[in-house]
Amino acid sequence: MSRRLWIITIVIIIAVAAAIALSFVALFDQKTALSVVVLIVLALAVAALQYLVVNPALLEGAKRSARQYCEAGQIIDPGLHKRLCDRLSTVRDDAEAAHLHEKLKELQEKGKK
Repeated sequence: MSRRLWIITIVIIIAVAAAIALSFVALFDQKTALSVVVLIVLALAVAALQYLVVNPALLEGAKRSARQYCEAGQIIDPGLHKRLCDRLSTVRDDAEAAHLHEKLKELQEKGKK
């Protein structure tokens, strides 16, 4: 993972740790409003982790695998090929992902002939 992703991951982990600490305070003081805030913070932290860390990491892995497929010039595993195409087709504003997706589609058409 890139340095930016590591920093975001660490910040999110710290936010989750703070939310867990707040949940213990809310539990012992029996404060319902604080418990609700903690749940909302945890939900936001999980969503942030998914969109800021997990999805970019999965995209980078898909691009790396797609590059290997394109260099090999043939489809080795059809299941992996489908997952790569699905992942690369959902990305917007990434020229490399679009190029790799087109190359993978060309390989699939070439393999059918």
